[in-house]
Amino acid sequence: YAAFKQSVAPWESIIGSAAVGFWTNWLAIKMIFHPRKRNLVWQGLIPARRDELVKELAGGISEKLFSGSIAREALQQSGLLRDVIDRFVLSIGNVTGTAEFRDDLRQLIKHEVAKVLEHPDTKYAIRDIAGNIIDNWGDAGLEGWIIKKIKPLIRTWIQDQVVNTLPSIPDSMGVVFEKLDEALDALPSYLARESAGIETTITTILEKGLELIDVEAIISTQLSKMDEKELEDLLTGNISVEIRFIQTSGGIFGALVAFAVQLPILRPVLLFLGLGLWGLYRVSVGKN
Repeated sequence: YAAFKQSVAPWESIIGSAAVGFWTNWLAIKMIFHPRKRNLVWQGLIPARRDELVKELAGGISEKLFSGSIAREALQQSGLLRDVIDRFVLSIGNVTGTAEFRDDLRQLIKHEVAKVLEHPDTKYAIRDIAGNIIDNWGDAGLEGWIIKKIKPLIRTWIQDQVVNTLPSIPDSMGVVFEKLDEALDALPSYLARESAGIETTITTILEKGLELIDVEAIISTQLSKMDEKELEDLLTGNISVEIRFIQTSGGIFGALVAFAVQLPILRPVLLFLGLGLWGLYRVSVGKN
Protein backbone atom coordinates (compact mmCIF):
# COMPACT_ATOMS: atom_id res chain seq x y z
CA TYR A 1 0.00 0.00 0.00
CA ALA A 2 2.84 2.35 0.89
CA ALA A 3 4.48 1.72 -2.48
CA PHE A 4 1.19 2.28 -4.30
CA LYS A 5 0.57 5.47 -2.37
CA GLN A 6 4.04 6.70 -3.17
CA SER A 7 3.56 5.97 -6.88
CA VAL A 8 0.23 7.78 -7.15
CA ALA A 9 1.22 10.72 -4.93
CA PRO A 10 2.61 12.79 -7.83
CA TRP A 11 -0.55 12.21 -9.83
CA GLU A 12 -2.67 13.18 -6.85
CA SER A 13 -0.79 16.45 -6.70
CA ILE A 14 -1.16 17.04 -10.44
CA ILE A 15 -4.85 16.12 -10.58
CA GLY A 16 -5.55 18.03 -7.37
CA SER A 17 -3.83 21.16 -8.67
CA ALA A 18 -5.76 20.91 -11.94
CA ALA A 19 -9.02 20.49 -10.04
CA VAL A 20 -8.27 23.43 -7.75
CA GLY A 21 -7.31 25.64 -10.71
CA PHE A 22 -10.47 24.74 -12.61
CA TRP A 23 -12.69 25.08 -9.52
CA THR A 24 -11.31 28.47 -8.43
CA ASN A 25 -11.82 29.94 -11.90
CA TRP A 26 -15.30 28.43 -12.09
CA LEU A 27 -16.15 29.78 -8.65
CA ALA A 28 -14.78 33.26 -9.44
CA ILE A 29 -16.98 33.50 -12.53
CA LYS A 30 -20.01 32.14 -10.70
CA MET A 31 -19.54 34.62 -7.86
CA ILE A 32 -20.02 37.45 -10.33
CA PHE A 33 -23.67 36.43 -10.84
CA HIS A 34 -24.50 34.12 -7.91
CA PRO A 35 -26.07 33.90 -5.41
CA ARG A 36 -28.79 36.12 -6.81
CA LYS A 37 -30.61 36.61 -3.50
CA ARG A 38 -29.21 38.69 -0.65
CA ASN A 39 -27.78 36.69 2.27
CA LEU A 40 -25.33 37.02 5.19
CA VAL A 41 -22.37 35.47 3.35
CA TRP A 42 -22.07 36.66 -0.23
CA GLN A 43 -24.30 38.00 -2.96
CA GLY A 44 -23.25 37.92 -6.58
CA LEU A 45 -21.52 41.08 -7.77
CA ILE A 46 -24.05 41.80 -10.51
CA PRO A 47 -27.20 41.22 -8.39
CA ALA A 48 -25.73 43.21 -5.49
CA ARG A 49 -24.92 46.21 -7.67
CA ARG A 50 -27.70 45.75 -10.20
CA ASP A 51 -29.04 49.31 -10.04
CA GLU A 52 -25.57 50.82 -10.34
CA LEU A 53 -24.74 48.49 -13.22
CA VAL A 54 -27.94 49.37 -15.09
CA LYS A 55 -27.25 53.07 -14.63
CA GLU A 56 -23.63 52.76 -15.76
CA LEU A 57 -24.56 50.61 -18.77
CA ALA A 58 -27.30 53.01 -19.84
CA GLY A 59 -25.05 56.03 -19.39
CA GLY A 60 -22.15 54.39 -21.22
CA ILE A 61 -24.29 53.28 -24.16
CA SER A 62 -25.99 56.66 -24.53
CA GLU A 63 -22.72 58.59 -24.22
CA LYS A 64 -20.27 56.34 -26.04
CA LEU A 65 -22.42 54.42 -28.52
CA PHE A 66 -25.65 56.24 -29.33
CA SER A 67 -25.37 60.00 -28.93
CA GLY A 68 -26.34 62.63 -31.47
CA SER A 69 -22.73 63.57 -32.22
CA ILE A 70 -21.78 59.91 -32.73
CA ALA A 71 -24.67 59.41 -35.15
CA ARG A 72 -23.67 62.56 -37.04
CA GLU A 73 -20.03 61.46 -37.28
CA ALA A 74 -21.03 57.96 -38.37
CA LEU A 75 -23.26 59.31 -41.14
CA GLN A 76 -20.54 61.65 -42.37
CA GLN A 77 -17.79 59.02 -42.32
CA SER A 78 -19.89 56.30 -43.94
CA GLY A 79 -21.06 58.53 -46.78
CA LEU A 80 -24.43 56.80 -46.51
CA LEU A 81 -26.45 59.99 -46.31
CA ARG A 82 -24.60 61.56 -49.23
CA ASP A 83 -25.27 58.43 -51.29
CA VAL A 84 -28.96 58.54 -50.36
CA ILE A 85 -29.15 62.22 -51.34
CA ASP A 86 -27.42 61.55 -54.68
CA ARG A 87 -29.84 58.71 -55.41
CA PHE A 88 -32.74 60.92 -54.38
CA VAL A 89 -31.62 63.71 -56.72
CA LEU A 90 -31.25 61.22 -59.57
CA SER A 91 -34.70 59.80 -58.87
CA ILE A 92 -36.21 63.29 -58.71
CA GLY A 93 -34.78 64.06 -62.14
CA ASN A 94 -36.03 60.78 -63.60
CA VAL A 95 -39.52 61.29 -62.20
CA THR A 96 -40.06 65.01 -62.77
CA GLY A 97 -38.63 64.84 -66.28
CA THR A 98 -41.32 62.52 -67.63
CA ALA A 99 -44.26 63.89 -69.59
CA GLU A 100 -46.64 61.63 -67.68
CA PHE A 101 -45.61 63.11 -64.33
CA ARG A 102 -45.95 66.67 -65.57
CA ASP A 103 -49.36 66.02 -67.13
CA ASP A 104 -50.56 64.45 -63.89
CA LEU A 105 -49.15 67.38 -61.91
CA ARG A 106 -50.92 69.91 -64.15
CA GLN A 107 -54.21 68.06 -63.81
CA LEU A 108 -53.79 67.87 -60.05
CA ILE A 109 -53.05 71.59 -59.79
CA LYS A 110 -56.01 72.45 -62.02
CA HIS A 111 -58.29 70.25 -59.95
CA GLU A 112 -57.16 71.74 -56.63
CA VAL A 113 -57.34 75.32 -57.93
CA ALA A 114 -60.83 74.70 -59.33
CA LYS A 115 -61.95 73.18 -56.04
CA VAL A 116 -60.70 76.21 -54.12
CA LEU A 117 -62.27 78.69 -56.53
CA GLU A 118 -65.61 76.88 -56.47
CA HIS A 119 -65.86 77.06 -52.70
CA PRO A 120 -68.45 79.60 -51.46
CA ASP A 121 -65.98 81.13 -49.02
CA THR A 122 -63.56 81.81 -51.86
CA LYS A 123 -66.24 83.44 -53.99
CA TYR A 124 -67.37 85.56 -51.06
CA ALA A 125 -63.79 86.68 -50.31
CA ILE A 126 -63.07 87.58 -53.94
CA ARG A 127 -66.39 89.41 -54.24
CA ASP A 128 -65.52 91.35 -51.10
CA ILE A 129 -62.04 92.21 -52.41
CA ALA A 130 -63.50 93.39 -55.72
CA GLY A 131 -66.03 95.52 -53.85
CA ASN A 132 -63.31 97.16 -51.75
CA ILE A 133 -61.31 97.96 -54.88
CA ILE A 134 -64.36 99.53 -56.52
CA ASP A 135 -65.10 101.54 -53.38
CA ASN A 136 -61.63 103.10 -53.61
CA TRP A 137 -62.11 104.25 -57.19
CA GLY A 138 -62.41 107.95 -57.94
CA ASP A 139 -59.79 110.67 -57.70
CA ALA A 140 -60.20 114.41 -57.58
CA GLY A 141 -61.53 116.20 -60.62
CA LEU A 142 -64.37 115.68 -63.03
CA GLU A 143 -63.38 112.15 -63.97
CA GLY A 144 -63.19 111.13 -60.35
CA TRP A 145 -66.55 112.72 -59.65
CA ILE A 146 -68.15 110.78 -62.53
CA ILE A 147 -66.66 107.47 -61.33
CA LYS A 148 -67.91 108.07 -57.81
CA LYS A 149 -71.38 108.65 -59.16
CA ILE A 150 -71.57 105.55 -61.37
CA LYS A 151 -69.67 103.02 -59.24
CA PRO A 152 -72.68 102.27 -56.99
CA LEU A 153 -74.55 101.35 -60.16
CA ILE A 154 -71.87 99.02 -61.52
CA ARG A 155 -70.41 97.67 -58.28
CA THR A 156 -72.57 94.54 -58.11
CA TRP A 157 -72.27 93.89 -61.85
CA ILE A 158 -68.45 94.02 -61.73
CA GLN A 159 -68.38 91.75 -58.69
CA ASP A 160 -70.57 89.24 -60.53
CA GLN A 161 -68.33 89.36 -63.58
CA VAL A 162 -65.22 88.75 -61.47
CA VAL A 163 -66.82 85.80 -59.69
CA ASN A 164 -68.12 84.38 -62.98
CA THR A 165 -64.61 84.33 -64.43
CA LEU A 166 -63.27 82.14 -61.61
CA PRO A 167 -64.16 78.77 -63.24
CA SER A 168 -62.10 79.67 -66.32
CA ILE A 169 -58.92 80.34 -64.35
CA PRO A 170 -57.70 76.68 -64.16
CA ASP A 171 -57.78 76.42 -67.96
CA SER A 172 -55.96 79.75 -68.31
CA MET A 173 -52.83 78.80 -66.37
CA GLY A 174 -50.58 78.16 -69.36
CA VAL A 175 -47.99 80.74 -68.29
CA VAL A 176 -47.96 79.29 -64.78
CA PHE A 177 -47.32 75.79 -66.11
CA GLU A 178 -44.52 77.06 -68.35
CA LYS A 179 -42.81 78.50 -65.30
CA LEU A 180 -43.47 75.25 -63.46
CA ASP A 181 -41.79 73.26 -66.26
CA GLU A 182 -38.76 75.54 -66.08
CA ALA A 183 -38.58 75.04 -62.32
CA LEU A 184 -38.85 71.25 -62.66
CA ASP A 185 -36.11 71.25 -65.30
CA ALA A 186 -33.81 73.18 -62.97
CA LEU A 187 -34.71 71.23 -59.81
CA PRO A 188 -32.26 68.27 -60.18
CA SER A 189 -29.26 70.49 -60.89
CA TYR A 190 -30.22 72.79 -58.02
CA LEU A 191 -30.48 69.86 -55.60
CA ALA A 192 -27.14 68.52 -56.84
CA ARG A 193 -25.47 71.89 -56.19
CA GLU A 194 -26.99 72.10 -52.74
CA SER A 195 -26.43 68.44 -51.79
CA ALA A 196 -23.70 69.30 -49.28
CA GLY A 197 -25.95 71.81 -47.57
CA ILE A 198 -28.84 69.34 -47.60
CA GLU A 199 -26.62 66.70 -46.00
CA THR A 200 -25.50 69.14 -43.31
CA THR A 201 -29.07 70.16 -42.59
CA ILE A 202 -30.31 66.58 -42.31
CA THR A 203 -27.45 65.47 -40.06
CA THR A 204 -27.96 68.52 -37.85
CA ILE A 205 -31.67 67.74 -37.54
CA LEU A 206 -30.90 64.11 -36.69
CA GLU A 207 -28.28 65.13 -34.15
CA LYS A 208 -30.59 67.62 -32.45
CA GLY A 209 -33.44 65.12 -32.55
CA LEU A 210 -31.37 62.43 -30.84
CA GLU A 211 -30.25 64.95 -28.23
CA LEU A 212 -33.90 65.65 -27.42
CA ILE A 213 -34.51 61.93 -26.87
CA ASP A 214 -33.44 60.73 -23.43
CA VAL A 215 -31.65 57.62 -24.71
CA GLU A 216 -30.14 56.91 -21.30
CA ALA A 217 -33.57 56.84 -19.64
CA ILE A 218 -34.96 54.54 -22.34
CA ILE A 219 -32.07 52.07 -22.04
CA SER A 220 -32.16 52.24 -18.24
CA THR A 221 -35.89 51.51 -18.21
CA GLN A 222 -35.51 48.52 -20.52
CA LEU A 223 -32.58 47.10 -18.53
CA SER A 224 -34.47 47.60 -15.27
CA LYS A 225 -37.26 45.37 -16.59
CA MET A 226 -34.81 42.47 -16.90
CA ASP A 227 -34.35 40.10 -13.97
CA GLU A 228 -30.94 38.84 -12.84
CA LYS A 229 -31.09 35.76 -15.09
CA GLU A 230 -31.89 37.84 -18.18
CA LEU A 231 -29.15 40.31 -17.28
CA GLU A 232 -26.65 37.46 -16.89
CA ASP A 233 -27.66 36.02 -20.27
CA LEU A 234 -27.28 39.46 -21.83
CA LEU A 235 -23.76 39.90 -20.47
CA THR A 236 -22.51 36.35 -21.05
CA GLY A 237 -24.59 35.11 -23.97
CA ASN A 238 -21.93 35.80 -26.60
CA ILE A 239 -18.89 34.87 -24.50
CA SER A 240 -19.87 31.43 -23.18
CA VAL A 241 -17.02 29.79 -25.12
CA GLU A 242 -14.50 32.22 -23.64
CA ILE A 243 -15.87 31.63 -20.14
CA ARG A 244 -15.42 27.87 -20.54
CA PHE A 245 -11.88 28.48 -21.77
CA ILE A 246 -11.09 30.54 -18.67
CA GLN A 247 -12.40 27.75 -16.45
CA THR A 248 -10.49 25.07 -18.35
CA SER A 249 -7.29 27.10 -18.51
CA GLY A 250 -7.28 27.30 -14.72
CA GLY A 251 -7.16 23.51 -14.56
CA ILE A 252 -4.52 23.30 -17.29
CA PHE A 253 -2.23 25.85 -15.66
CA GLY A 254 -2.69 24.20 -12.27
CA ALA A 255 -1.70 20.84 -13.74
CA LEU A 256 1.34 22.33 -15.48
CA VAL A 257 2.55 23.91 -12.25
CA ALA A 258 2.13 20.58 -10.48
CA PHE A 259 4.08 18.83 -13.26
CA ALA A 260 6.89 21.35 -12.80
CA VAL A 261 6.95 20.69 -9.06
CA GLN A 262 6.77 16.91 -9.29
CA LEU A 263 8.95 16.43 -12.38
CA PRO A 264 11.86 18.89 -12.35
CA ILE A 265 13.11 17.49 -15.64
CA LEU A 266 10.10 19.02 -17.37
CA ARG A 267 10.72 22.52 -16.02
CA PRO A 268 12.82 23.70 -19.00
CA VAL A 269 10.20 22.39 -21.40
CA LEU A 270 7.40 24.11 -19.49
CA LEU A 271 9.45 27.29 -19.22
CA PHE A 272 10.11 27.22 -22.97
CA LEU A 273 6.40 26.61 -23.61
CA GLY A 274 5.46 29.52 -21.34
CA LEU A 275 7.94 31.86 -23.02
CA GLY A 276 6.68 30.73 -26.42
CA LEU A 277 3.09 31.56 -25.50
CA TRP A 278 4.18 34.92 -24.10
CA GLY A 279 6.16 35.69 -27.26
CA LEU A 280 3.23 34.69 -29.47
CA TYR A 281 0.98 36.96 -27.45
CA ARG A 282 3.36 39.90 -27.76
CA VAL A 283 3.80 39.44 -31.50
CA SER A 284 0.08 39.12 -32.16
CA VAL A 285 -0.75 42.13 -29.98
CA GLY A 286 1.88 44.20 -31.78
CA LYS A 287 0.44 43.30 -35.18
CA ASN A 288 -3.10 44.14 -34.13
